[in-house]
Amino acid sequence: MRARTAWWVGPVNAWLDRRAADARRSPEESFDRIAAAAARREGTAAEAVDPDFVADLRLLHGFVHTDAEVAALGRRAFDGEIGRHLANRLRLDRAEARDPEAAARPVERPVFVVGLPRSGTTLMHRLLAAPSEHRAPLLWELLAPGRPDAGRAELRRRRAAGRLMVAQALSSTPALRDMHPLRADAPEECTHLLPHSSWHCTRARLPEYGAWLARRDFTADYGYLGRQLRVLSGPGPERRWVLKSPFHLCHLEALLSAFPDAVVVWTHRDPARVMASWCSMVEALRGVFTRGADPADLGEEWLRTWSAAVAKAMAVREAAGPARFVDVDYRELTADPAGTAEKVCARIGAVCDGPARHRMAEVARWPGGPRSRHRYSAERYGLDADRVRAAFAPYLAAFGPTA
Repeated sequence: MRARTAWWVGPVNAWLDRRAADARRSPEESFDRIAAAAARREGTAAEAVDPDFVADLRLLHGFVHTDAEVAALGRRAFDGEIGRHLANRLRLDRAEARDPEAAARPVERPVFVVGLPRSGTTLMHRLLAAPSEHRAPLLWELLAPGRPDAGRAELRRRRAAGRLMVAQALSSTPALRDMHPLRADAPEECTHLLPHSSWHCTRARLPEYGAWLARRDFTADYGYLGRQLRVLSGPGPERRWVLKSPFHLCHLEALLSAFPDAVVVWTHRDPARVMASWCSMVEALRGVFTRGADPADLGEEWLRTWSAAVAKAMAVREAAGPARFVDVDYRELTADPAGTAEKVCARIGAVCDGPARHRMAEVARWPGGPRSRHRYSAERYGLDADRVRAAFAPYLAAFGPTA
């Protein structure tokens, strides 16, 4: 079963491609225009951004604009993403300069929810955001991070940008309503704060970029994540950050190095169920941003990516020791979301009072919870259950999830 994109995506991509052919700019000129526009929005000069930060984003831009598979909407989406990260860096540098004391404040005992995609990480994350002592970043904050005590006009602008992004995503890919419901004012993945991750490869295959990511040392990236969290914390009382992304499995060593007192909550589900669900979502996204993807190739690509990421994360976990990890079985989580979250809260030292339990019950009823209507077929992606489980054999031997 294929998750289809909106009817207008194909005609719009074709029209934009014709226009682009008439006014093609070099990737270098295109990137310079993006950087200049980001600087204008933030009221500063593009040269103010760290040169290494700019060079890495220029590299991503070049990979996108020289890849024949990327469609016009894909190029525009990546251009917007690159401009967003440049503007965010300028805003962060300005906020740190204004309040160096807040910029030096440690991010204490953060909670990171990780696990294979489609294994309940979103549900677990939103449940753990319920205690009043916890703070999960909202989507609009992640897209344009800044001080929470900024002026009303700036906060309105940042919220509006988040709502626009959600509207665009749901308009082009209506199936996201069942796959991964989006709301600008709901907790979302902190991957949006990282300029570089395999998340970009959900929109397009980008093999050269993927190879570059595999060679990259992500220590500085997670340090940058910490800087943004400090600014988002603002001057108010300290609350414990609760963060989430399956892609943290790819760089768990860098994460634990940047956040030495972090607790990792790891959700577990049968990889044979996970992979088909994930490929269905990626196929829907790439249907907007690329010229299409062969389902069997898609299955092979992500089976290789996620089995390698899990193997790498398991090695890091073994070296770090079990005390920093809390395991959650998908079957238990979906059967009793609030009860499972209470057990996790007890393990990580969080208070789960009456108001928190009420919020957890609301999360369990939210679309995309344990009763999501997302439908998919493993056969479409060549993901025979035995083959998938063989690729994840060490993981299954350690955790044995078969839900």
